[in-house]
Amino acid sequence: MQRTRSGFTLIELMMVVAIIALLVAIAFPLFTDQIDQTRRTDAMTGLNNTAQRLERCYTLENDYTACDLDEGDSFDSPEGHFEIEVTELESQTFLLTATTQGVQARDEDCRSYTLDQAGRRTAATAGGDDNTEDCW
Repeated sequence: MQRTRSGFTLIELMMVVAIIALLVAIAFPLFTDQIDQTRRTDAMTGLNNTAQRLERCYTLENDYTACDLDEGDSFDSPEGHFEIEVTELESQTFLLTATTQGVQARDEDCRSYTLDQAGRRTAATAGGDDNTEDCW
């Protein structure tokens, strides 16, 4: 009579663990990059909402300084991943800046965003290099 063995050997089990570890090592960085990209839309939303608010006020008053925002005012973006600041505010011009905060601060590629009254958009890396094409 022959006995049939059931179960796994230690080598088979270790091979499965190694394959899973390899898949996690590849997938996790891709997953976190995707999360960072998703959170970047929070900066764009916050900047665009604030710019629209200023433009509505400018339509009525013909002066950005007559709005309820002042230069130096800052507040969180809609989801709280960025701090939106009114960097410059003059009668005919404005500049808004969004800077990462919280868990999003680990995003080295798109650390800050700017938007002005003409719709010009820029983005910078943690080192200050221009990265507008990849971020916006």
